[in-house]
Amino acid sequence: MPERSISEQSTVYHYTLVRKINASPLSSAAMLFIFAGYLTAAWLLSGAKAGIAVVAAIVAVPLAHFLFTRLYITYTKQFHSAPWKSRYSLPWPGHLPAGTVGHKAYRLWLHQLSLICAAVIALLYPWLPAPWFAALLFIHLWLILPRYAVLWSFRKLGSGGLIRFGDRDVSLYRP
Repeated sequence: MPERSISEQSTVYHYTLVRKINASPLSSAAMLFIFAGYLTAAWLLSGAKAGIAVVAAIVAVPLAHFLFTRLYITYTKQFHSAPWKSRYSLPWPGHLPAGTVGHKAYRLWLHQLSLICAAVIALLYPWLPAPWFAALLFIHLWLILPRYAVLWSFRKLGSGGLIRFGDRDVSLYRP
């Protein structure tokens, strides 16, 4: 078996790269295809109301995610040292850590973000028309599920270490 060497870019401080996931252009294309499919189905079922609802959801859901994240960072001690930024490109759009963040802390934040935002959308159900409710729920899931896919791929590696999101990759580092 040939001997494997670790590149010079594989160490962050005293941490070693355990796994790196590169997002293929196919994953971004799949996300766009899913979004276009939903938009087409919603348009065929509900007409122009669905288009307006999707545009409103594209603004409202990321804003809700941003506000929840800001509140979470303010009231917990887990992310005070990690800078966060908004990303507008696929495959990970939304508010994410700009540097490294603890795997366990990130997983806890993601679970709380997905549950609380889904609960807020569910609470609005009695007052929202069906296209608006569906658009809010779809955009929420469309933003959250790629992040869960990252956690799913790291599941066998345990909960320790640091996660770093790049533009087209996600890396897990361990001491």
